Amino acid sequence: MTLPVDHVEVNVPDERFPPDVEAAAYFLCVEALTNVAKYAQATATRVSIELADQGLTAEVADNGIGGADPAKGTGLIGLQDRLNVLGGVLAVESPGRGTRVRGVIPLKSSEIFLADNNLAISSVRH
Repeated sequence: MTLPVDHVEVNVPDERFPPDVEAAAYFLCVEALTNVAKYAQATATRVSIELADQGLTAEVADNGIGGADPAKGTGLIGLQDRLNVLGGVLAVESPGRGTRVRGVIPLKSSEIFLADNNLAISSVRH
């Protein structure tokens, strides 16, 4: 499946995260991008993964027609379940124009790895 948009912007950190956290962020992005390709009629999409005090945030936003509703399908509900297991939350904003799917996964005493040299850094996130 190709993403029928004119512009895709991707921002991700250099750090590596625990496999379950990376998997949850990956599946959030895959599900959201699949929904963009199937339903959004978007011309631009942004994928952003950021490390902040509250944890790892994964977000996919588009400028499509909006109207995403987690109650109407199993994909977004499955994402919420995956994030809940990790203590995370899923937010879906889909007003009349555009959609934003955002997941926050807390990191508590997790190891974060720098992708360049695999140096482990102990970090405490609350």
